[in-house]
Amino acid sequence: MSNQSEILEQWGLTIIPSPTLEKELMVAITCLLNSNIPKLLQILYRLDVPEKKVVEAMNSKNKNEIAVKLARLILTRESVKIK
Repeated sequence: MSNQSEILEQWGLTIIPSPTLEKELMVAITCLLNSNIPKLLQILYRLDVPEKKVVEAMNSKNKNEIAVKLARLILTRESVKIK
């Protein structure tokens, strides 16, 4: 049976460290918060992030805090889908 690194190599994939991925998501989310909130909400809906948690995150004090919370919600949701 192949181990994880062999499978990743075979498919030409790499694992992005979680802090890097979270940071990239935060940047993208911040851009959407500043320019296109409806698009951000549509993306969250398509990713099946729980609406109640999105509303809670959007009620945060500042955009940076919102971006952090939404990025973590996305990562959590995607990790559940993988399992």
